[in-house]
Amino acid sequence: MYRTCLVPAALLLAFCFAGCQTIKDFPDKVKATVYPDVTEPDESKIVRIANFDDLPVPPNFTVVPDQSFVFEHGAFRNARQVYMGAVHLDIITKFFEAHLPANGWKLVSSYGSSRQMTWRFDKETDACTIVAKYVKDYTVLTVCVTYK
Repeated sequence: MYRTCLVPAALLLAFCFAGCQTIKDFPDKVKATVYPDVTEPDESKIVRIANFDDLPVPPNFTVVPDQSFVFEHGAFRNARQVYMGAVHLDIITKFFEAHLPANGWKLVSSYGSSRQMTWRFDKETDACTIVAKYVKDYTVLTVCVTYK
């Protein structure tokens, strides 16, 4: 009886853990940092998506190249950029709500919890969805832009 339960339980655990995905090359022990004035950071430290100068990303984020892409053809812009950094969600919220409207984006909606936030911004022909998810001691930031 014990042996018949042990094999299915081990298989169930193997299937559960096989579906987990981790982002490589990011230190496990990075601690989130609170920056005193994120609404006016040093312009040289703001990250910008290639060919998307109107979409700044807070300082201290690094792009994850194998999970990101940018496509532009004429007026059509499409991008999915994944970033990792050690910045708290409240700091990220202040940054986006200050910088994106200053670049012509209109905040359509925002919602979330203490571990994940989602923002939707619109511009004339583009829509931008930003998801910030706090994982362990770092934040994964996904910025998606599409033609609306």
